[in-house]
Amino acid sequence: VGKILKTIENKEISIYRVGGEEFLIIFTNLNKNFCIDSCEYIRKSIENIKWENPVTVTISGGFSQKSENTYIKCDSRLYKAKNSGKNLIIYQKI
Repeated sequence: VGKILKTIENKEISIYRVGGEEFLIIFTNLNKNFCIDSCEYIRKSIENIKWENPVTVTISGGFSQKSENTYIKCDSRLYKAKNSGKNLIIYQKI
C-alpha cells in the first residue's frame, strides 16, 4: 500500500501516516478533479493487488476541500465510507 501511495507523491502531494492503517494525503494547489482522480487511482490500485494468500485488501476514504474543519470532515466521510460497504471514497457532504 505504501508503494502505491509513493507513486503519486511529489512537491504538491504529501502523504502522512496518521496512525495504524490511516493515511492523510494533502493536495496543494491542484484542482478538485485531479485530486478525486488521484484518490480513485489509489483505491483501484490497492483493490487490484494480487496477494499470495487469498485475501482482498481495499481502502475507504473521506475527501474534503480546504476548510476550517477539513480533517473532521474527512474523518466523518471516512467512517461513512466504512459503514457503507467499504472500498469507497466519500467526496460530498454527508
